[in-house]
Amino acid sequence: MKFNLAKLGKKFLGVKWTAAIAVAAAALISWQGWQFVSYSRQLSANWFSTLGRLDSTRGELAELKSQDQYVVNQELKAQIEQTGKAFGGMGDLLELKSDYEQQKIELGALNDKFVEIFRKLSELKYDEAGSLAAEVKGEMEKKLAEAVAEVNISVAAPASNELPGGGYSRQVVTTDRGQFTVAMVVAEGAQVVVDTAADDNCANNCPTLPLGEFVARNGGFAGINGGYFCPADYAGCAGKVNSFDTMVMRTRDKKVFNRDNNVYSTVPLVAMNGASVNFYGRTLDWGVGSGTGAVANYPMLVSGGQDVVNEGALDAKAAARGPRGFIGNRGGKVIIGHVLSATIGEAAKTLATLGVETALNLDGGGSAALWSGGYKVGPGRSLPVAIVLK
Repeated sequence: MKFNLAKLGKKFLGVKWTAAIAVAAAALISWQGWQFVSYSRQLSANWFSTLGRLDSTRGELAELKSQDQYVVNQELKAQIEQTGKAFGGMGDLLELKSDYEQQKIELGALNDKFVEIFRKLSELKYDEAGSLAAEVKGEMEKKLAEAVAEVNISVAAPASNELPGGGYSRQVVTTDRGQFTVAMVVAEGAQVVVDTAADDNCANNCPTLPLGEFVARNGGFAGINGGYFCPADYAGCAGKVNSFDTMVMRTRDKKVFNRDNNVYSTVPLVAMNGASVNFYGRTLDWGVGSGTGAVANYPMLVSGGQDVVNEGALDAKAAARGPRGFIGNRGGKVIIGHVLSATIGEAAKTLATLGVETALNLDGGGSAALWSGGYKVGPGRSLPVAIVLK
């Protein structure tokens, strides 16, 4: 059935109202039509605007592709790496320079090369500066190793791969990686004491003592420097001078230092028990406070009579040659000393060749010190921690 607006109007509203309704209906239709057209135009405008933006973006993308940003970024990355390498190399050199000063070694002609390195850095020639720094570092390591090997030594060391029965000795050990001089003290039945210069945990400007003073105040006959610490003459140690991070237990009162420093809980540790020493692959395996003293350091050098150093996991300093401190044992004997002019790996091989059963690395370099009736190595730096035999 068709709907007739005009007839309906005539029947119920009359002619005038019918005409009015018709006019209103026409107006409504016209308004809706105008709205539709307006919306269509707006939609078209938005569409063309979007197309315009896409076209502009396409152009920008094409320009970026033509600039090859990947290549630009790779070049920038290389420059950053060269810069870091150059400044990192200078840090190593300055620390070596500090070791020279501690061992009373003159730089001589190397001073001129230091000046040249700084000049190249000032000219932003990082690659050249880095190469020269690596060259100088090699020369300095060789000279340091040779100089430390001659400290307080007036006669040539005898060659022997046998561990001495006791007392102080200096001998050349032949390994499959070359010949290495060992200065050591072998003791049986002596009490092994750990002592500290500070009375409590210390984060900066910590007290230190010469090794000879540690030996004297404990009534000892021999002693050696402790583990790694942050020397005052290392630029990177600003704000933490003479502090150390690993766990230490002092003998006289069983005071434990750095108990809460869990970052270093996985490093090896040697624990004293009167005249004997026990070694742990991880500090967390040691019962804190057990025994009569303890020093944590890294890495473990020898275990079960075998060298156990993973040289691939060590930093560049471990690959440099210098005096390498250690504490070890064989049967009921305690052994302390330094393998001179050796890398960490070479020191481990030397001690295993000597028949040492277990050995832990201690500090070395400019901090290397061994006392037995006088300094046999060193005196090196003033120390925050020492191990004494009495």
